[in-house]
Amino acid sequence: MAWTPKMHLGSLGEGAAADYLTARGWQVLERNWRQGPLELDLICRQEGTIVFVEVKTRQLGGMTGPADAFSREKQRRLVNAARAWLAENNSWSCPCRFDLVLVTGRENTFEAELVSDVIQLGSGNAVPGGHTHWQPWCCL
Repeated sequence: MAWTPKMHLGSLGEGAAADYLTARGWQVLERNWRQGPLELDLICRQEGTIVFVEVKTRQLGGMTGPADAFSREKQRRLVNAARAWLAENNSWSCPCRFDLVLVTGRENTFEAELVSDVIQLGSGNAVPGGHTHWQPWCCL
């Protein structure tokens, strides 16, 4: 598949988000993790917490902002991808959360904004499959 301008902008935005987080002392564990149709933009560690980071990038002055693309369906897919990553890495006992980095830019100049704990899941349903009781992940 040939890279489109949108794909190129997204890749630049992910790089800007990774730089933004590492400058704040976060460790980027993986970038663009994939398993079949599941995908996570950035997987980071911040003070002992695994953080699944979704990056949304838009051109400065565009018709929509980066947060507009963070739909309920996208959140559901992120939870499923996080489950797969935790299983693959045997990391069910690690505390984790979902953050969003909103990136706006033009050419190679980007501004990033971090929004923490963007997915609030119900308490009472643990992720199936031997997961720790504290993870309040229900099906979205």
